[in-house]
Amino acid sequence: MSDIINQRPSRPSDAEFVKACLSGKSSTELAEQFGVKSGSIQSRAKKLRLAGVKLPPLPRQGKKIDVSGLNDLIKQTAAE
Repeated sequence: MSDIINQRPSRPSDAEFVKACLSGKSSTELAEQFGVKSGSIQSRAKKLRLAGVKLPPLPRQGKKIDVSGLNDLIKQTAAE
């Protein structure tokens, strides 16, 4: 039973990995899907690209910057 608990998730094939990368998910989301760290996803994507696979960049996981809202804030503050 302890073998099942300590067992690593199976590594997806290159084809499965590429399909997942093309789904539009971020490296963080793919890491959760495959049960690995985000760095492992980025590393594997880089390895495939270096081998010649034309894998597009993965979407970045991050907060969007409200440029117009911040510029409005600057205008308001400067006007005071």
